[in-house]
Amino acid sequence: MTDEKLNEINEETVEDEKPSAAIQKKTEETAEEAVLTETDEIKKAVEEVKENTEAVIRETAAETTEAAGEAVTQANEVTEEVRETVEPQLGRSSEEAEPVETVNAEEKTATEKHEEKRTAAETVKPEVKTEPVQPEIRKPAITVNTPKEERDLQKELEKMRRDYRRRQQQVSDLAVQVNRKKSLSNFLLAMLALLTIGLSVGGSYLVTVLNNKKPTETVVVYEGVETARNANVSSGDLTDIVAGIENTVVEVYTESVSYSAFYGEYVTGGAGSGVIYTSDGYIITNNHVIENARSINVKLHDGKEYSATLVATDEETDLAVIKIDAKGLQRAVLGDSEKLKVGEGVIAIGNPLGTLGGTVTTGIISALSREITIEGQKMTLLQTNTAISPGNSGGGLFNTSGELIAIVNAKSSGDSVEGIGFAIPTKIVRTVVRDLITHGYVTGRPSIGIKCVSIETQRYMMYYKVNDYGVYVSEVMSESAIAAGLQAEDLIVAIEDSKVASYEDMKSALNKFKPGDTVTLTVLRGRERVNLKVTLIEKNAVNN
Repeated sequence: MTDEKLNEINEETVEDEKPSAAIQKKTEETAEEAVLTETDEIKKAVEEVKENTEAVIRETAAETTEAAGEAVTQANEVTEEVRETVEPQLGRSSEEAEPVETVNAEEKTATEKHEEKRTAAETVKPEVKTEPVQPEIRKPAITVNTPKEERDLQKELEKMRRDYRRRQQQVSDLAVQVNRKKSLSNFLLAMLALLTIGLSVGGSYLVTVLNNKKPTETVVVYEGVETARNANVSSGDLTDIVAGIENTVVEVYTESVSYSAFYGEYVTGGAGSGVIYTSDGYIITNNHVIENARSINVKLHDGKEYSATLVATDEETDLAVIKIDAKGLQRAVLGDSEKLKVGEGVIAIGNPLGTLGGTVTTGIISALSREITIEGQKMTLLQTNTAISPGNSGGGLFNTSGELIAIVNAKSSGDSVEGIGFAIPTKIVRTVVRDLITHGYVTGRPSIGIKCVSIETQRYMMYYKVNDYGVYVSEVMSESAIAAGLQAEDLIVAIEDSKVASYEDMKSALNKFKPGDTVTLTVLRGRERVNLKVTLIEKNAVNN
Protein backbone atom coordinates (compact mmCIF):
# COMPACT_ATOMS: atom_id res chain seq x y z
CA MET A 1 0.00 0.00 0.00
CA THR A 2 1.59 3.28 -1.14
CA ASP A 3 1.69 6.58 0.81
CA GLU A 4 -0.48 8.16 -1.86
CA LYS A 5 -3.16 5.55 -1.27
CA LEU A 6 -2.97 5.99 2.50
CA ASN A 7 -3.40 9.77 2.07
CA GLU A 8 -6.46 9.23 -0.08
CA ILE A 9 -7.82 6.86 2.53
CA ASN A 10 -7.30 9.41 5.31
CA GLU A 11 -9.14 12.11 3.32
CA GLU A 12 -12.15 9.87 2.78
CA THR A 13 -12.31 8.76 6.40
CA VAL A 14 -14.97 10.40 8.54
CA GLU A 15 -13.27 12.46 11.23
CA ASP A 16 -15.32 11.39 14.18
CA GLU A 17 -15.76 7.83 13.06
CA LYS A 18 -14.58 5.34 15.69
CA PRO A 19 -15.07 1.63 14.88
CA SER A 20 -15.17 -0.89 17.67
CA ALA A 21 -12.05 -2.63 18.98
CA ALA A 22 -13.24 -5.91 17.49
CA ILE A 23 -13.50 -4.43 13.98
CA GLN A 24 -10.08 -2.80 14.35
CA LYS A 25 -8.51 -6.05 15.53
CA LYS A 26 -10.13 -8.09 12.79
CA THR A 27 -9.06 -5.62 10.09
CA GLU A 28 -5.49 -5.51 11.42
CA GLU A 29 -5.31 -9.31 11.53
CA THR A 30 -6.68 -9.50 7.97
CA ALA A 31 -4.22 -6.88 6.72
CA GLU A 32 -1.27 -8.54 8.48
CA GLU A 33 -2.26 -11.97 7.17
CA ALA A 34 -2.52 -10.54 3.64
CA VAL A 35 0.93 -8.96 3.95
CA LEU A 36 2.48 -12.18 5.28
CA THR A 37 0.84 -14.18 2.50
CA GLU A 38 2.12 -11.76 -0.15
CA THR A 39 5.61 -11.83 1.46
CA ASP A 40 5.70 -15.66 1.33
CA GLU A 41 4.65 -15.59 -2.29
CA ILE A 42 7.36 -13.04 -3.12
CA LYS A 43 10.01 -15.16 -1.35
CA LYS A 44 8.92 -18.21 -3.33
CA ALA A 45 9.12 -16.21 -6.58
CA VAL A 46 12.63 -14.98 -5.67
CA GLU A 47 13.79 -18.56 -4.92
CA GLU A 48 12.40 -19.76 -8.25
CA VAL A 49 14.21 -16.96 -10.14
CA LYS A 50 17.44 -17.75 -8.27
CA GLU A 51 17.19 -21.48 -9.06
CA ASN A 52 16.49 -20.74 -12.74
CA THR A 53 19.49 -18.36 -12.91
CA GLU A 54 21.84 -20.94 -11.35
CA ALA A 55 20.55 -23.57 -13.78
CA VAL A 56 21.26 -21.24 -16.72
CA ILE A 57 24.81 -20.65 -15.40
CA ARG A 58 25.48 -24.37 -15.00
CA GLU A 59 24.07 -25.16 -18.43
CA THR A 60 26.09 -22.36 -20.06
CA ALA A 61 29.33 -23.49 -18.37
CA ALA A 62 28.75 -27.10 -19.43
CA GLU A 63 28.00 -26.11 -23.04
CA THR A 64 31.09 -23.84 -23.17
CA THR A 65 33.40 -26.50 -21.72
CA GLU A 66 32.10 -29.11 -24.13
CA ALA A 67 32.48 -26.76 -27.15
CA ALA A 68 36.03 -25.78 -26.11
CA GLY A 69 36.97 -29.45 -25.71
CA GLU A 70 35.60 -30.26 -29.15
CA ALA A 71 37.55 -27.33 -30.66
CA VAL A 72 40.83 -28.47 -29.05
CA THR A 73 40.25 -32.07 -30.20
CA GLN A 74 39.59 -30.89 -33.75
CA ALA A 75 42.75 -28.72 -33.70
CA ASN A 76 44.80 -31.73 -32.57
CA GLU A 77 43.28 -33.82 -35.33
CA VAL A 78 44.23 -31.14 -37.90
CA THR A 79 47.82 -31.06 -36.57
CA GLU A 80 48.05 -34.83 -36.70
CA GLU A 81 46.75 -34.85 -40.27
CA VAL A 82 49.41 -32.32 -41.29
CA ARG A 83 52.14 -34.39 -39.64
CA GLU A 84 50.91 -37.60 -41.25
CA THR A 85 50.81 -35.94 -44.67
CA VAL A 86 54.16 -34.09 -44.62
CA GLU A 87 56.44 -36.61 -42.88
CA PRO A 88 56.00 -39.45 -45.41
CA GLN A 89 56.88 -37.05 -48.22
CA LEU A 90 60.07 -35.91 -46.47
CA GLY A 91 61.04 -39.50 -45.62
CA ARG A 92 60.55 -40.64 -49.17
CA SER A 93 62.86 -37.90 -50.50
CA SER A 94 65.64 -38.88 -48.10
CA GLU A 95 65.45 -42.56 -49.05
CA GLU A 96 65.68 -41.78 -52.76
CA ALA A 97 68.71 -39.49 -52.23
CA GLU A 98 70.86 -42.16 -50.45
CA PRO A 99 71.68 -44.28 -53.58
CA VAL A 100 73.10 -41.18 -55.26
CA GLU A 101 75.56 -40.69 -52.40
CA THR A 102 76.63 -44.34 -52.67
CA VAL A 103 77.11 -44.19 -56.43
CA ASN A 104 79.12 -41.01 -56.14
CA ALA A 105 81.36 -42.53 -53.46
CA GLU A 106 82.04 -45.66 -55.50
CA GLU A 107 82.77 -43.57 -58.55
CA LYS A 108 85.16 -41.38 -56.51
CA THR A 109 87.12 -44.45 -55.24
CA ALA A 110 87.59 -46.00 -58.72
CA THR A 111 88.81 -42.72 -60.12
CA GLU A 112 91.35 -42.23 -57.37
CA LYS A 113 92.79 -45.77 -57.89
CA HIS A 114 93.09 -45.17 -61.59
CA GLU A 115 94.89 -41.91 -61.11
CA GLU A 116 97.40 -43.38 -58.65
CA LYS A 117 98.59 -45.79 -61.30
CA ARG A 118 99.23 -42.90 -63.62
CA THR A 119 102.31 -40.87 -63.43
CA ALA A 120 102.80 -38.69 -60.39
CA ALA A 121 103.84 -35.92 -62.68
CA GLU A 122 100.26 -35.26 -63.62
CA THR A 123 99.08 -32.30 -61.74
CA VAL A 124 95.37 -32.81 -62.09
CA LYS A 125 93.82 -32.73 -58.68
CA PRO A 126 91.65 -35.70 -57.72
CA GLU A 127 89.12 -33.29 -56.42
CA VAL A 128 88.24 -32.35 -59.96
CA LYS A 129 86.89 -35.84 -60.42
CA THR A 130 84.43 -35.25 -57.56
CA GLU A 131 82.39 -32.71 -59.46
CA PRO A 132 79.55 -35.20 -59.94
CA VAL A 133 79.18 -35.16 -56.13
CA GLN A 134 78.17 -31.47 -56.16
CA PRO A 135 74.85 -30.65 -54.52
CA GLU A 136 73.24 -30.23 -57.90
CA ILE A 137 73.28 -34.03 -58.25
CA ARG A 138 71.07 -34.28 -55.15
CA LYS A 139 68.42 -31.95 -56.52
CA PRO A 140 66.50 -34.71 -58.23
CA ALA A 141 66.13 -36.44 -54.82
CA ILE A 142 64.57 -33.34 -53.23
CA THR A 143 62.22 -32.64 -56.11
CA VAL A 144 60.96 -36.09 -56.50
CA ASN A 145 57.30 -34.89 -56.66
CA THR A 146 55.88 -33.70 -59.91
CA PRO A 147 54.71 -30.07 -60.15
CA LYS A 148 51.05 -31.14 -59.98
CA GLU A 149 51.68 -33.17 -56.82
CA GLU A 150 53.53 -30.21 -55.33
CA ARG A 151 50.58 -27.88 -55.99
CA ASP A 152 48.10 -30.36 -54.53
CA LEU A 153 50.24 -30.70 -51.43
CA GLN A 154 50.42 -26.90 -51.02
CA LYS A 155 46.63 -26.60 -51.41
CA GLU A 156 46.07 -29.31 -48.79
CA LEU A 157 48.41 -27.59 -46.36
CA GLU A 158 46.69 -24.22 -46.92
CA LYS A 159 43.30 -25.80 -46.36
CA MET A 160 44.52 -27.35 -43.11
CA ARG A 161 45.88 -23.97 -41.95
CA ARG A 162 42.55 -22.25 -42.68
CA ASP A 163 40.67 -24.97 -40.82
CA TYR A 164 43.04 -24.64 -37.87
CA ARG A 165 42.57 -20.84 -37.78
CA ARG A 166 38.81 -21.28 -37.97
CA ARG A 167 38.86 -23.64 -34.97
CA GLN A 168 40.96 -21.15 -33.04
CA GLN A 169 38.41 -18.38 -33.80
CA GLN A 170 35.56 -20.62 -32.61
CA VAL A 171 37.37 -21.25 -29.33
CA SER A 172 37.93 -17.48 -28.94
CA ASP A 173 34.25 -16.73 -29.67
CA LEU A 174 33.14 -19.33 -27.16
CA ALA A 175 35.38 -17.79 -24.53
CA VAL A 176 33.80 -14.35 -25.18
CA GLN A 177 30.30 -15.84 -24.86
CA VAL A 178 31.23 -17.50 -21.59
CA ASN A 179 32.51 -14.20 -20.21
CA ARG A 180 29.35 -12.40 -21.32
CA LYS A 181 27.06 -15.00 -19.78
CA LYS A 182 29.06 -14.95 -16.58
CA SER A 183 28.70 -11.17 -16.45
CA LEU A 184 24.95 -11.44 -17.09
CA SER A 185 24.61 -14.11 -14.42
CA ASN A 186 26.50 -11.98 -11.93
CA PHE A 187 24.25 -9.01 -12.79
CA LEU A 188 21.10 -11.09 -12.31
CA LEU A 189 22.33 -12.38 -8.99
CA ALA A 190 23.10 -8.83 -7.86
CA MET A 191 19.63 -7.66 -8.90
CA LEU A 192 18.03 -10.59 -7.07
CA ALA A 193 19.94 -9.65 -3.95
CA LEU A 194 18.78 -6.02 -4.21
CA LEU A 195 15.19 -7.13 -4.88
CA THR A 196 15.22 -9.43 -1.86
CA ILE A 197 16.54 -6.65 0.37
CA GLY A 198 13.97 -4.17 -1.02
CA LEU A 199 11.07 -6.55 -0.52
CA SER A 200 12.16 -7.34 3.00
CA VAL A 201 12.43 -3.66 3.92
CA GLY A 202 9.19 -2.75 2.09
CA GLY A 203 7.27 -5.64 3.66
CA SER A 204 8.49 -4.68 7.12
CA TYR A 205 7.48 -1.07 6.51
CA LEU A 206 4.02 -2.10 5.26
CA VAL A 207 3.44 -4.31 8.31
CA THR A 208 4.52 -1.44 10.56
CA VAL A 209 2.15 0.98 8.82
CA LEU A 210 -0.76 -1.44 9.05
CA ASN A 211 -0.08 -2.20 12.69
CA ASN A 212 0.19 1.49 13.57
CA LYS A 213 -2.90 2.64 11.68
CA LYS A 214 -5.47 4.62 13.61
CA PRO A 215 -8.83 2.91 14.20
CA THR A 216 -10.64 5.40 11.97
CA GLU A 217 -8.61 4.25 8.96
CA THR A 218 -9.59 0.58 9.01
CA VAL A 219 -12.88 0.99 7.12
CA VAL A 220 -11.21 1.73 3.80
CA VAL A 221 -11.02 -1.98 2.98
CA TYR A 222 -14.53 -1.52 1.61
CA GLU A 223 -13.66 1.44 -0.61
CA GLY A 224 -12.91 1.21 -4.32
CA VAL A 225 -9.96 3.41 -5.22
CA GLU A 226 -8.75 2.26 -8.65
CA THR A 227 -8.17 4.67 -11.53
CA ALA A 228 -10.98 4.60 -14.05
CA ARG A 229 -10.50 2.88 -17.38
CA ASN A 230 -9.80 4.80 -20.55
CA ALA A 231 -12.41 4.12 -23.19
CA ASN A 232 -13.01 5.15 -26.78
CA VAL A 233 -16.07 7.38 -26.90
CA SER A 234 -15.41 8.98 -30.28
CA SER A 235 -18.35 9.13 -32.65
CA GLY A 236 -20.69 8.06 -29.86
CA ASP A 237 -19.27 4.53 -29.74
CA LEU A 238 -19.83 3.29 -26.16
CA THR A 239 -19.08 -0.39 -26.72
CA ASP A 240 -15.69 -0.28 -24.98
CA ILE A 241 -17.12 1.53 -21.96
CA VAL A 242 -20.09 -0.80 -21.59
CA ALA A 243 -17.86 -3.88 -21.96
CA GLY A 244 -15.74 -2.58 -19.09
CA ILE A 245 -18.60 -1.94 -16.64
CA GLU A 246 -21.46 -4.30 -17.45
CA ASN A 247 -20.15 -7.02 -15.11
CA THR A 248 -20.37 -4.64 -12.12
CA VAL A 249 -24.20 -4.43 -12.26
CA VAL A 250 -26.41 -7.27 -10.97
CA GLU A 251 -30.09 -8.21 -10.89
CA VAL A 252 -31.79 -8.34 -7.47
CA TYR A 253 -34.92 -10.42 -6.80
CA THR A 254 -36.90 -10.45 -3.53
CA GLU A 255 -39.79 -12.23 -1.90
CA SER A 256 -41.89 -10.67 0.86
CA VAL A 257 -45.01 -11.60 2.78
CA SER A 258 -48.08 -9.40 2.44
CA TYR A 259 -51.49 -9.55 4.08
CA SER A 260 -55.02 -8.80 2.95
CA ALA A 261 -58.38 -9.36 4.59
CA PHE A 262 -59.55 -11.39 1.63
CA TYR A 263 -56.46 -13.52 0.82
CA GLY A 264 -54.75 -13.51 4.21
CA GLU A 265 -50.97 -13.83 4.02
CA TYR A 266 -49.47 -14.19 0.55
CA VAL A 267 -46.02 -13.95 -0.99
CA THR A 268 -45.16 -11.16 -3.40
CA GLY A 269 -42.09 -10.91 -5.57
CA GLY A 270 -40.05 -7.83 -6.35
CA ALA A 271 -37.11 -7.00 -8.59
CA GLY A 272 -34.48 -4.34 -8.87
CA SER A 273 -30.80 -3.86 -9.55
CA GLY A 274 -27.53 -3.58 -7.64
CA VAL A 275 -23.91 -2.54 -8.09
CA ILE A 276 -20.93 -4.62 -6.90
CA TYR A 277 -19.02 -2.57 -4.31
CA THR A 278 -16.24 -5.01 -3.35
CA SER A 279 -14.72 -8.05 -5.03
CA ASP A 280 -15.74 -10.27 -2.08
CA GLY A 281 -19.48 -9.77 -2.54
CA TYR A 282 -20.73 -6.51 -0.98
CA ILE A 283 -23.45 -5.05 -3.22
CA ILE A 284 -25.15 -1.62 -3.14
CA THR A 285 -28.87 -1.34 -3.87
CA ASN A 286 -31.87 0.75 -2.77
CA ASN A 287 -33.58 0.40 0.58
CA HIS A 288 -36.99 0.29 -1.12
CA VAL A 289 -35.83 -2.64 -3.31
CA ILE A 290 -35.19 -4.99 -0.37
CA GLU A 291 -37.42 -3.44 2.31
CA ASN A 292 -39.38 -6.10 4.26
CA ALA A 293 -37.94 -8.83 2.03
CA ARG A 294 -38.08 -12.38 3.38
CA SER A 295 -35.47 -13.60 0.90
CA ILE A 296 -33.04 -11.88 -1.48
CA ASN A 297 -31.39 -13.42 -4.54
CA VAL A 298 -28.76 -11.97 -6.86
CA LYS A 299 -28.03 -12.84 -10.48
CA LEU A 300 -24.68 -11.76 -11.97
CA HIS A 301 -24.19 -10.61 -15.54
CA ASP A 302 -22.67 -14.01 -16.44
CA GLY A 303 -25.83 -15.76 -15.24
CA LYS A 304 -24.57 -17.12 -11.91
CA GLU A 305 -27.09 -16.87 -9.06
CA TYR A 306 -26.49 -16.40 -5.33
CA SER A 307 -28.56 -16.11 -2.19
CA ALA A 308 -27.91 -12.76 -0.48
CA THR A 309 -28.06 -11.58 3.13
CA LEU A 310 -28.99 -8.09 4.27
CA VAL A 311 -26.09 -6.16 5.84
CA ALA A 312 -27.79 -2.86 6.70
CA THR A 313 -30.12 -0.20 5.30
CA ASP A 314 -30.55 3.56 5.55
CA GLU A 315 -34.07 4.77 4.93
CA GLU A 316 -33.02 8.42 4.92
CA THR A 317 -30.84 8.05 1.81
CA ASP A 318 -32.72 5.03 0.36
CA LEU A 319 -29.51 2.98 0.33
CA ALA A 320 -28.91 -0.62 1.41
CA VAL A 321 -26.03 -3.09 1.38
CA ILE A 322 -26.44 -6.82 0.76
CA LYS A 323 -23.78 -9.57 0.69
CA ILE A 324 -23.25 -12.70 -1.40
CA ASP A 325 -20.71 -15.45 -0.79
CA ALA A 326 -18.42 -14.91 -3.78
CA LYS A 327 -14.80 -13.97 -4.50
CA GLY A 328 -12.99 -12.29 -7.36
CA LEU A 329 -15.94 -10.20 -8.55
CA GLN A 330 -15.40 -7.15 -10.75
CA ARG A 331 -16.31 -4.14 -8.65
CA ALA A 332 -17.39 -0.70 -9.77
CA VAL A 333 -14.93 2.19 -9.62
CA LEU A 334 -16.41 5.06 -7.63
CA GLY A 335 -16.11 8.40 -9.38
CA ASP A 336 -16.50 11.91 -7.98
CA SER A 337 -20.03 13.22 -8.46
CA GLU A 338 -18.82 16.69 -7.37
CA LYS A 339 -16.96 17.02 -10.69
CA LEU A 340 -20.04 16.42 -12.84
CA LYS A 341 -21.36 19.13 -15.15
CA VAL A 342 -24.83 19.65 -16.56
CA GLY A 343 -24.94 18.19 -20.06
CA GLU A 344 -22.26 15.57 -19.38
CA GLY A 345 -22.99 12.18 -20.95
CA VAL A 346 -23.98 9.26 -18.68
CA ILE A 347 -24.83 5.56 -19.02
CA ALA A 348 -27.41 3.66 -16.96
CA ILE A 349 -27.31 -0.14 -16.57
CA GLY A 350 -30.02 -2.04 -14.75
CA ASN A 351 -32.86 -4.56 -14.75
CA PRO A 352 -35.92 -2.67 -16.07
CA LEU A 353 -39.30 -4.31 -15.51
CA GLY A 354 -37.48 -7.00 -13.51
CA THR A 355 -37.01 -9.11 -16.64
CA LEU A 356 -34.49 -7.24 -18.78
CA GLY A 357 -31.27 -7.55 -16.82
CA GLY A 358 -28.19 -5.82 -18.23
CA THR A 359 -30.15 -3.21 -20.19
CA VAL A 360 -28.05 -0.19 -21.19
CA THR A 361 -29.52 3.30 -21.73
CA THR A 362 -27.78 6.62 -22.25
CA GLY A 363 -28.46 10.28 -21.61
CA ILE A 364 -27.04 13.36 -19.94
CA ILE A 365 -26.94 15.03 -16.54
CA SER A 366 -29.98 17.34 -16.51
CA ALA A 367 -29.39 18.91 -13.07
CA LEU A 368 -26.93 18.44 -10.23
CA SER A 369 -28.79 19.10 -6.96
CA ARG A 370 -32.53 18.49 -7.09
CA GLU A 371 -34.25 18.55 -3.71
CA ILE A 372 -37.22 16.21 -3.98
CA THR A 373 -39.38 14.22 -1.56
CA ILE A 374 -39.87 10.51 -2.16
CA GLU A 375 -42.24 8.61 0.14
CA GLY A 376 -41.86 11.22 2.85
CA GLN A 377 -38.06 11.47 2.59
CA LYS A 378 -36.40 14.67 1.40
CA MET A 379 -33.39 13.94 -0.78
CA THR A 380 -30.84 15.86 -2.85
CA LEU A 381 -30.35 13.92 -6.08
CA LEU A 382 -28.88 14.09 -9.57
CA GLN A 383 -31.40 14.49 -12.38
CA THR A 384 -30.93 12.71 -15.71
CA ASN A 385 -32.91 12.21 -18.90
CA THR A 386 -31.59 8.65 -19.22
CA ALA A 387 -34.44 6.15 -19.68
CA ILE A 388 -35.32 4.84 -16.19
CA SER A 389 -37.98 2.16 -15.64
CA PRO A 390 -39.26 0.14 -12.67
CA GLY A 391 -36.52 -2.38 -11.95
CA ASN A 392 -33.69 0.10 -12.64
CA SER A 393 -33.72 1.07 -8.96
CA GLY A 394 -30.40 0.21 -7.34
CA GLY A 395 -28.61 0.09 -10.70
CA GLY A 396 -25.59 2.14 -11.71
CA LEU A 397 -25.30 5.51 -13.40
CA PHE A 398 -21.81 5.81 -14.95
CA ASN A 399 -19.88 8.62 -16.61
CA THR A 400 -18.12 8.22 -19.95
CA SER A 401 -14.89 7.16 -18.21
CA GLY A 402 -16.63 4.10 -16.77
CA GLU A 403 -16.82 5.48 -13.22
CA LEU A 404 -19.88 4.98 -11.02
CA ILE A 405 -21.21 8.46 -10.24
CA ALA A 406 -24.67 7.62 -8.82
CA ILE A 407 -27.13 4.90 -7.80
CA VAL A 408 -30.43 5.11 -9.69
CA ASN A 409 -33.42 5.31 -7.32
CA ALA A 410 -36.46 7.05 -8.83
CA LYS A 411 -38.23 8.50 -11.84
CA SER A 412 -41.12 10.87 -12.30
CA SER A 413 -44.10 9.21 -13.94
CA GLY A 414 -47.29 10.45 -15.50
CA ASP A 415 -49.03 10.85 -18.83
CA SER A 416 -47.12 14.03 -19.62
CA VAL A 417 -43.81 13.18 -17.95
CA GLU A 418 -40.88 11.86 -19.96
CA GLY A 419 -37.13 11.78 -19.45
CA ILE A 420 -36.98 12.70 -15.77
CA GLY A 421 -35.03 10.30 -13.62
CA PHE A 422 -33.10 10.67 -10.37
CA ALA A 423 -30.04 9.07 -8.82
CA ILE A 424 -28.14 9.23 -5.50
CA PRO A 425 -24.71 10.85 -6.08
CA THR A 426 -21.55 9.03 -4.99
CA LYS A 427 -20.78 11.93 -2.62
CA ILE A 428 -23.53 10.46 -0.43
CA VAL A 429 -23.13 6.80 -1.46
CA ARG A 430 -19.46 6.66 -0.49
CA THR A 431 -19.97 7.69 3.14
CA VAL A 432 -23.27 5.91 3.76
CA VAL A 433 -22.20 2.54 2.36
CA ARG A 434 -18.93 2.55 4.28
CA ASP A 435 -20.79 3.23 7.55
CA LEU A 436 -23.46 0.61 6.84
CA ILE A 437 -20.82 -2.07 6.33
CA THR A 438 -18.68 -1.01 9.29
CA HIS A 439 -21.29 -0.01 11.88
CA GLY A 440 -24.69 -1.10 10.60
CA TYR A 441 -25.89 2.52 10.55
CA VAL A 442 -24.76 5.95 9.37
CA THR A 443 -22.59 7.63 11.97
CA GLY A 444 -22.45 11.30 12.95
CA ARG A 445 -26.17 11.97 12.77
CA PRO A 446 -27.78 13.63 15.83
CA SER A 447 -30.73 12.00 17.56
CA ILE A 448 -33.00 12.70 20.51
CA GLY A 449 -33.16 8.97 21.29
CA ILE A 450 -36.85 8.17 20.83
CA LYS A 451 -39.29 6.06 18.84
CA CYS A 452 -41.85 8.30 17.22
CA VAL A 453 -44.72 8.79 14.76
CA SER A 454 -45.13 11.67 12.34
CA ILE A 455 -48.49 13.41 12.88
CA GLU A 456 -49.29 15.04 9.55
CA THR A 457 -53.04 14.45 9.07
CA GLN A 458 -56.28 14.97 11.00
CA ARG A 459 -56.78 11.23 11.01
CA TYR A 460 -53.48 10.67 12.87
CA MET A 461 -54.31 13.51 15.27
CA MET A 462 -57.58 11.81 16.17
CA TYR A 463 -56.01 8.37 16.45
CA TYR A 464 -53.23 9.50 18.82
CA LYS A 465 -55.50 11.97 20.62
CA VAL A 466 -53.43 15.08 20.05
CA ASN A 467 -54.59 18.49 18.91
CA ASP A 468 -51.68 19.66 16.74
CA TYR A 469 -49.25 18.49 14.08
CA GLY A 470 -45.78 17.37 15.07
CA VAL A 471 -43.84 14.28 16.18
CA TYR A 472 -45.55 11.93 18.63
CA VAL A 473 -43.19 10.22 21.12
CA SER A 474 -44.11 6.55 21.46
CA GLU A 475 -41.06 5.53 23.52
CA VAL A 476 -38.11 7.35 25.15
CA MET A 477 -34.89 5.38 24.72
CA SER A 478 -31.89 7.58 25.56
CA GLU A 479 -30.81 8.31 29.11
CA SER A 480 -30.26 11.98 28.30
CA ALA A 481 -33.85 12.38 27.06
CA ILE A 482 -35.19 10.57 30.12
CA ALA A 483 -33.05 12.78 32.36
CA ALA A 484 -34.39 15.87 30.60
CA GLY A 485 -37.96 14.82 31.43
CA LEU A 486 -39.16 13.76 27.99
CA GLN A 487 -42.07 11.30 28.25
CA ALA A 488 -44.01 8.91 26.04
CA GLU A 489 -47.14 10.54 24.47
CA ASP A 490 -45.43 13.93 24.36
CA LEU A 491 -45.83 15.78 21.04
CA ILE A 492 -42.70 17.59 19.83
CA VAL A 493 -43.75 20.80 18.07
CA ALA A 494 -40.45 22.79 18.00
CA ILE A 495 -36.67 22.38 18.28
CA GLU A 496 -35.00 25.64 19.25
CA ASP A 497 -36.52 28.20 16.84
CA SER A 498 -37.57 25.64 14.18
CA LYS A 499 -41.23 24.62 14.02
CA VAL A 500 -41.83 20.88 13.85
CA ALA A 501 -44.99 19.74 12.06
CA SER A 502 -43.70 16.39 10.79
CA TYR A 503 -40.88 13.91 11.10
CA GLU A 504 -39.09 15.55 8.15
CA ASP A 505 -39.23 18.90 9.97
CA MET A 506 -37.65 17.29 13.04
CA LYS A 507 -34.81 15.78 10.96
CA SER A 508 -34.13 19.07 9.23
CA ALA A 509 -33.99 20.87 12.58
CA LEU A 510 -31.69 18.24 14.13
CA ASN A 511 -29.31 18.27 11.16
CA LYS A 512 -28.21 21.74 12.22
CA PHE A 513 -26.56 20.16 15.26
CA LYS A 514 -24.24 17.28 16.05
CA PRO A 515 -24.20 14.52 18.71
CA GLY A 516 -23.33 16.00 22.12
CA ASP A 517 -25.06 19.32 21.52
CA THR A 518 -27.81 20.40 23.93
CA VAL A 519 -31.04 21.69 22.34
CA THR A 520 -34.38 22.96 23.63
CA LEU A 521 -37.41 20.87 22.76
CA THR A 522 -40.89 22.34 22.91
CA VAL A 523 -43.50 19.64 23.56
CA LEU A 524 -47.25 19.50 24.12
CA ARG A 525 -48.19 17.37 27.10
CA GLY A 526 -51.99 17.28 27.06
CA ARG A 527 -52.84 20.99 26.86
CA GLU A 528 -49.62 22.09 28.55
CA ARG A 529 -46.64 23.46 26.60
CA VAL A 530 -43.28 22.37 28.08
CA ASN A 531 -39.67 23.30 27.20
CA LEU A 532 -36.99 20.63 27.81
CA LYS A 533 -33.21 20.78 27.39
CA VAL A 534 -31.99 17.51 25.84
CA THR A 535 -28.43 16.46 25.00
CA LEU A 536 -28.39 14.87 21.55
CA ILE A 537 -26.89 11.42 21.01
CA GLU A 538 -25.66 9.67 17.86
CA LYS A 539 -28.45 8.19 15.82
CA ASN A 540 -28.23 4.43 15.24
CA ALA A 541 -30.38 1.77 13.65
CA VAL A 542 -33.11 1.88 16.33
CA ASN A 543 -33.40 5.40 17.71
CA ASN A 544 -34.42 8.78 16.24
